[in-house]
Amino acid sequence: MGEREAFELERMRPLGEAWLERNRSAFLEGYHGTSGIEKLMPKGKSYDAVLRAFELDKALYELSYELSYRPDWAEIPRGAIRRLTGV
Repeated sequence: MGEREAFELERMRPLGEAWLERNRSAFLEGYHGTSGIEKLMPKGKSYDAVLRAFELDKALYELSYELSYRPDWAEIPRGAIRRLTGV
């Protein structure tokens, strides 16, 4: 990656993080708004672990898809996997 590309990625990072948080929050708000969902979901730290597992599962699926069909886009789910695993 060239210096310009790296600079542009860093400059866009706050916008990407804001987009992620806004859309994640909107999804979870809609999900939690579903009648009866609270009976299906664990509470406390267990909830956080289950949510992270679902997000990681989706990111791994997306990585597989991108590697098969759009390898140039594979870095997007890789970034999500790094964020979710802390690696």
